[in-house]
Amino acid sequence: MRRNNAIKIVVELIRDFVRSMGSSSLEPYASLLTQVVRFLDEYDWLVNSLSIHFFTDDLWSKLPTSWQAALQNVSTEQLAEMLSPRGHPKRRSTPWPLSLEAFVATCHALALPRQPAAKEAASLSHSFSRFVKGKKRHELERLVPVIDRVCSLNDISCVVDVGCGQGHLARLLAYGYGMSVDAVEAEESHLGGAEKGERMLMTDWEKQEQRAESLTSSKQSFRKGSLAHTRLRVSPDLKSDDFLERLSWKEKRHAIVGLHTCGNLGPTIFRLFAQCSSSRALVSMGCCYMKSFDCESTLGYPLSQYVKDLSHQLSFRAAELACHTMDAYRLRLQGCNEGKLNVHAYRAAVELLVCKKFPSVDRSSVRKVRNYANMSVVEYAKAAISKMGLPLDLTLNDVELLESTCPRHHLATAFFCIRLLLGPVIETCLLLDRVLYLREHGVLHSYIWPLFDPRLSPRNMAIIAWKKQFKVS
Repeated sequence: MRRNNAIKIVVELIRDFVRSMGSSSLEPYASLLTQVVRFLDEYDWLVNSLSIHFFTDDLWSKLPTSWQAALQNVSTEQLAEMLSPRGHPKRRSTPWPLSLEAFVATCHALALPRQPAAKEAASLSHSFSRFVKGKKRHELERLVPVIDRVCSLNDISCVVDVGCGQGHLARLLAYGYGMSVDAVEAEESHLGGAEKGERMLMTDWEKQEQRAESLTSSKQSFRKGSLAHTRLRVSPDLKSDDFLERLSWKEKRHAIVGLHTCGNLGPTIFRLFAQCSSSRALVSMGCCYMKSFDCESTLGYPLSQYVKDLSHQLSFRAAELACHTMDAYRLRLQGCNEGKLNVHAYRAAVELLVCKKFPSVDRSSVRKVRNYANMSVVEYAKAAISKMGLPLDLTLNDVELLESTCPRHHLATAFFCIRLLLGPVIETCLLLDRVLYLREHGVLHSYIWPLFDPRLSPRNMAIIAWKKQFKVS
């Protein structure tokens, strides 16, 4: 009874937040973020542990003894159920301790819902989907109608695609939805690919128009907008006036969009959107959060004054954990491929050997090995050490050390799953901080919505914002 009450409290917290997501108040976001910060602070040691140090730092012993006893013989099926936010664990022969049950339930309760609503997606014609892989196609089909809807309701016809990459999104917005698009990209090679993609699209268009029998379909497939490619590094120190000056239409009302903006690019477009009066809407999908922590700049987190007042910080390891794919790993557990599940234990075992045999080598320098599923731990170690450029003279003692870890390989998997539960909570923290930043700057209509299937595109949470109220029909 006590366990059920504890779990109900944290579940009701997230339900209250979801019910109030349409509110323009700061309170529901701030309230949930406060709970998230407190929870992450409590398990800071776990957030900042690395599975590769499982044996060197004896991480298993740092778990509560009651958790160790409960997870000692846990099955992969039970671990998969534990990672599922909608999972209903089967009756266990030995009940888990209340603290472990509460930890699992709280992780799921504090993480924002990640399943997208079942809405109709756009259908890309061959001209727009050519050379587009399945994951990117899924993202475009779900994202572009949202951008179109937000722009339409805010009377916006101009869009800045920041970090446009190969230009798939920019081309679809310009020639599929008739918008005026500025495709901004820092890398010359990517920009060259985007310009080549536009030329190929125009060639397709001209061929279709030359065929009388395809004239009708071509009009349905193409809506003549405009597309300008701009090489610009949108860095944290870029001033809003300089940003606007580089756009082809400068002071016109426009939307800023970013599909999986990596590192500091994500936080930077939030700042530019808040500061530019002509920027009227924002649709942003974050990615690679840790890249904004791997530099001297502290722009990545926190953005909001609210979190700064809480004196809360996230480490590089925490931001990296936020990018782990829990849905994919749950499927791996359900597949019960022991070889693939052993990868964390194998790397940790090699790390243990390297620390003893090569003490001058930097910690955590063991890299992943390909095609490891059918390898033994000794074979994996030979491949990993060779990849590091170290001598391969494994002694009998080295082999015995590696094989001595085998009885604990399943414990490394269980530890990885326990830590993995915190990833969506950390991403929730990052997303809430960004929304609070916008609301502190007067952008009260800023919301978080899952758009993509998390199994296809793990970073599936969109922040959608606009600077005026409209009535959604």
